[in-house]
Amino acid sequence: MVDWLYQTDPGLNGGHIFAIDTTQTGLPDPDSLFNALKADPRYAQHELMNTTRDKLVEAGLIKDIGSGFPDGFLIEFSNASITPDTVTAGASKWVSGLGAIYATLTAQWSDGAWLLGDVEDFAIA
Repeated sequence: MVDWLYQTDPGLNGGHIFAIDTTQTGLPDPDSLFNALKADPRYAQHELMNTTRDKLVEAGLIKDIGSGFPDGFLIEFSNASITPDTVTAGASKWVSGLGAIYATLTAQWSDGAWLLGDVEDFAIA
């Protein structure tokens, strides 16, 4: 899911910070996702942060919730539903109100790997 968001409209991947909010993933150990991303060479050109939009505002990296993120992009999840072989979640990649992607994504465990299914509710701003 993260890779799909990252690859969709790569122009939104600007800035040096790749922030991800793992708190709403529904995973029993949200830090495991962040640690996997840190170990993945596809994201090595970014400073990875496991944080929320509110914390980015508190840190001064975003002026306020309604403004853009000039130094990077944020991936967030919502409404996660997890079973042993299926994960469904709302997911977004956000840079600003005019630079955002949202979709509902479902991944299915099959033959020892997670396969991304059809993308639903896809929207891009």
